[in-house]
Amino acid sequence: MNSIEIKNITKLDNLFETYPLYKIMYPDENEQIFKNNLKWMFEHNIEFICATDNQNIIAVCAYWLGVRLHSGKYLQIDSLIVQPEYRAQKIGQKLINFIENIARKEKAKYYVLDTYSENNKALKLYSKNNFAIKGFHLMKLL
Repeated sequence: MNSIEIKNITKLDNLFETYPLYKIMYPDENEQIFKNNLKWMFEHNIEFICATDNQNIIAVCAYWLGVRLHSGKYLQIDSLIVQPEYRAQKIGQKLINFIENIARKEKAKYYVLDTYSENNKALKLYSKNNFAIKGFHLMKLL
C-alpha cells in the first residue's frame, strides 16, 4: 500500500473501470446492465467516490442527497466496496470519513445506508461508526 487517495469520480468512463469491484459484491452482475445503471445514476446526480493506490481504483462508493418530509435533508450511502486485498487497512473508514464530511458540508441531518444482514464485516465497520439499526428496508420485486 503506497499512497491511498480518496477522491470524487467525475467522468463516466472512470466509473466503468469500477466494474471488477462491483463483481466482488455482485458476482452475477451483467456488465451491460451495470454500465446502463451507472450511466443513469451519473446523469441523475448520484455522486461517486473512490480510493486509489497509485492511480488504481481499489474501493468505490456512491452517495446522494435527499430530503424526507419527516426528518429533513440526509445523505444516502450506496455500495461501499473495497478490494479484498485492501480490506482491514482502514480504507472503508476513510471513505466513511470522506462522506461524513460531505454530509456535514451539505448540512444533512444524518446519513444512512443499507447493508446485507449477513455482511458481518460491514456491520462491524458501520457499528464502529455509530450507525444504528433504526428499521427495516423492505423490498418487493416487480
